[in-house]
Amino acid sequence: GGQRTKVLLGKLLLEKPDILLLDEPTNYLDVSHIEWLKRYLNDYENAFILISHDIPFLNSVVNLIYHMDNQQLTRYVGDYDKFQAMKKAQLEAAYNKQQKEIADLKDFVARNKARVSTRNMAMSRQKKLDKMDVIELQAEKPKPEFNFKEARTPGRYIFQTSDLVIG
Repeated sequence: GGQRTKVLLGKLLLEKPDILLLDEPTNYLDVSHIEWLKRYLNDYENAFILISHDIPFLNSVVNLIYHMDNQQLTRYVGDYDKFQAMKKAQLEAAYNKQQKEIADLKDFVARNKARVSTRNMAMSRQKKLDKMDVIELQAEKPKPEFNFKEARTPGRYIFQTSDLVIG
């Protein structure tokens, strides 16, 4: 895998494509080639999309992260570590805000469900509570599952585009 990867990567980069799609590019590269690729990507004037589990590599070359979670795509500016910190802070803020809302709703229901004049308002708040999608901080969310039909590689190009705009 290693030598072939280096040759294909070199060939691809020499073609100066408008956009690069790199899927786990550091998997078969040694330290010196990873350093070379880091320098190349940092100087690369066009866009590239990078899929990687190599966090130090991600931190050194990316400045935008798109995070797919719960059928939503969220855009974060910064490297991977900054994304993690922002995501954690946003989750905690949303959790705290929702916990306060839950407490207020429960309090209203408890104080008003017995009184005839406010019973309907109390019941509608109880319904809102019952329907609420409660945020959990450390719960292990189910991982998304993708099922792709397998087919033979359609010739030379897997993906080709012109006048593509991302943003």
